[in-house]
Amino acid sequence: RLFLNDGNKNSWLQINLTGRDCNRAAIGARVTVQTEEGALAQLREVDGGHGSGSQDSLTLEYGFGAYKGKVNIVVRWPCGRQEERVSEVNKVVAIEEGKYGSRKQ
Repeated sequence: RLFLNDGNKNSWLQINLTGRDCNRAAIGARVTVQTEEGALAQLREVDGGHGSGSQDSLTLEYGFGAYKGKVNIVVRWPCGRQEERVSEVNKVVAIEEGKYGSRKQ
């Protein structure tokens, strides 16, 4: 018997970071994603892993349920820079440190 997973219609966002000055894998970066009206905010941190012989995914994943609008993304790089972007949901977003302008905190 074969089961088919039809998924659902919930919104999502994936973010891949590439560091330049801090570290290429962006380990230690903190990314906050917030819906435009501010009703939902989520924070994820890029982490290298826990325990022996394990590693966390470097892709940050966010879920937004039925929300279909745009989201504000704030990246706080480990070396102190901060960058902000706006994106639509249901995308994979690649952000490279310093490429879109940033400010030192």
